[in-house]
Amino acid sequence: MDPDSRWILKEMVNQTTERRLLFADSGGWQTQNRAQWQRVQALLLRHADGSAVLESIRSLDEAQQRFVVHWIDVVARSDSELARVFASRAARALTLMDSIGVEHWLIQAMDAYDKRGLGRGVAVLEELDSFAADYAERHRQVRLDQQLAVLQPIVIGLGGRSLTVTTDESASNGAYTDSESIFLPATQRHFTDQALNRQLLLAQAVFLWAQNYYGTWQQSPLEQLAVLPRPQESQAIYAMLERFRVEARLARDLPGLHRYLQELQQQGGETPLSPAWQQARARLDRDDALADDSIALVETLRGEALPEAAPYQGTIHPERVRQVLEKRLVRERQQLQKSLSELEQTVLGRPQGQPQADDKKNNPGQAPGDRFSVSETPARAEAGRQQPQLEYRGRKVGTPAQVQGLLTSIQQDLGEVPEDYLAGGGNDTPYDADAEEARDREYTSGEPLHYAEGALSYPEWDYNRQRYRQDYCILREQPLKPGDPAFIHETLQKYRGPLKSIRRSFEAVLGEDRLLRRQPDGDDIDIDALIEAQADRVRGEEMDDRVYSRHRRVDRDIAVMLMVDMSGSTRGWVNDAERESLVLLCEALETLGDRYAIYGFSGRTHTRCAIYPIKRFDENYSQTVRERISGIKPQTYTRMGVAIRHLGGLLGQVPARTKLLVTLSDGKPEDYGSYRGRYGIEDTRRALIEARRSGIHAFCITIDQAGGDYLPHMYGPANYAVIDQVSQLPLKVADIYRRLTT
Repeated sequence: MDPDSRWILKEMVNQTTERRLLFADSGGWQTQNRAQWQRVQALLLRHADGSAVLESIRSLDEAQQRFVVHWIDVVARSDSELARVFASRAARALTLMDSIGVEHWLIQAMDAYDKRGLGRGVAVLEELDSFAADYAERHRQVRLDQQLAVLQPIVIGLGGRSLTVTTDESASNGAYTDSESIFLPATQRHFTDQALNRQLLLAQAVFLWAQNYYGTWQQSPLEQLAVLPRPQESQAIYAMLERFRVEARLARDLPGLHRYLQELQQQGGETPLSPAWQQARARLDRDDALADDSIALVETLRGEALPEAAPYQGTIHPERVRQVLEKRLVRERQQLQKSLSELEQTVLGRPQGQPQADDKKNNPGQAPGDRFSVSETPARAEAGRQQPQLEYRGRKVGTPAQVQGLLTSIQQDLGEVPEDYLAGGGNDTPYDADAEEARDREYTSGEPLHYAEGALSYPEWDYNRQRYRQDYCILREQPLKPGDPAFIHETLQKYRGPLKSIRRSFEAVLGEDRLLRRQPDGDDIDIDALIEAQADRVRGEEMDDRVYSRHRRVDRDIAVMLMVDMSGSTRGWVNDAERESLVLLCEALETLGDRYAIYGFSGRTHTRCAIYPIKRFDENYSQTVRERISGIKPQTYTRMGVAIRHLGGLLGQVPARTKLLVTLSDGKPEDYGSYRGRYGIEDTRRALIEARRSGIHAFCITIDQAGGDYLPHMYGPANYAVIDQVSQLPLKVADIYRRLTT
């Protein structure tokens, strides 16, 4: 036998022995997958590095071995070389990524192979480190728009002025507040762990809420900060001082949230404070510490190195806050004074009230501001902690939600509600907040303003002037002519199958139980609460006894206002889809028993705004209502702001725990004249903010494919849905409502 033949035979014997040893040593799952394992070994041992690659696979745990061998076998069916390259890097890939990431990496390589051949597929596999780094980056980050449904209710529930959680398009601004909104990064990636980044978004929202709630942005410290020398340095020192003061307040008032913030701070560690900063922090830890105290400490800390910022601290933009504050103070003072004038009429109109004619006689020389007052609130250090209580001539009066919101917001800005802000009441000298606005009000040319019987007037927000045009929109209710009853019958027949499914899904909602956690007694142990209680005990703190959970049947207390776009653009199949949607939703709502009303809206210019009652809250879903739905027809334009203000007011009068304003539309706000583009969008947004402040949640369902361009600004990133196909609208509306209310 010649030397070459002898060498080949020797190698064949060695490889056969090696295969047997590998297979025999493996055992377990390989025995059950003998054919697959043999194919993989045969493929790899054709190459010089085959033994080393097989050893790297054998070093993995059983689940990883199964995963790698499976994919080698799959890829080999397309190309053995691509499979070999994957096998040679699989073990390392699993140290860099989880199996999902490795699978994505391999699939990307296979896609490249399919489109551009073996060379490109191998190149993707060889770029393992780059892919793994990108994968880690993608899977550490958390998107704000996916967290808003959690963050926004928490911020509102904490109290104080209603703040909108949103994002700033300029990423360089980080997290900050302008005292009306909380701006968070669109994508949070501070930590390498996704769960920590999710916690960080919540911590940032809570901390920025606390800045507003505890007076960081009250008028007094804001004005003092503006005149301090070396503005950039002063602002940096003030921001850090306020961080310590706000943290101290949270530790006293909301210790659970404070611990949550501290856990995040400990992730990065915290360097010790210098003696000067320790002294300043001790002063701000006092119960009576104010933002004014932080201002007073700024000069004492110049030249001292700034402590390391907390990850949730964000940045500050005093000038933006000042601009927002100045406009809000003027606006809310006028709104409060006008509201108090109206409230006084209501108070005096009650049977137990003084007759209006006797008002002057019984209260000679009493100024309007003397009639309304706010009961004593806590010291300025406590501003915002307690809702101010309105009194009329020394007696507490029922305060409408809008007025209560104004009082709370004003107190949060000024630390108190000044007496001159309360000068709106009074029958002898009523406050006219609209006098100046009326002088420069612009009317559509040739169109006189008629206050016909039954007409209502509403303000409109002019974003150019940054003020309201008071009593600018004239709104009338218009009856709807009944439509063809056959339309209802045809719709019910058309959607007979889907309607059964919709009803079943709504009936299931009625049977749902809610799991209540952290209860003093219950059906089961709340593991999370028990762990936290045990941790408190280990730290030497009192152990919380609320460590149980129990189920409670969901009690629905919901009122919904459906606001239907009847503009001219809804003619044809859009109109049919709207009417069909209302029929299906009404049929489903009858199952739930939720209180609901339906109104159409349209108009042409600010003097001819119209709403069309289809079903009022106090009406049953009768044949008359069905015929009104059938009679919905396109009208003129879409002036949304006034409709939202009116219908939001009607919804606000309904005693319900949850109030939902749902708009069904086919496009952006638009009307004849100036109510186009940004003007209409800003007025609608302002009307929605007003509704939200009165406790109403607004949601928009649209078929406008461009809705994503303007609806996030108007309704908020998580408060709208764009339906791709009009034909799907009837089925989607009921499903969206079910998800919104469960």
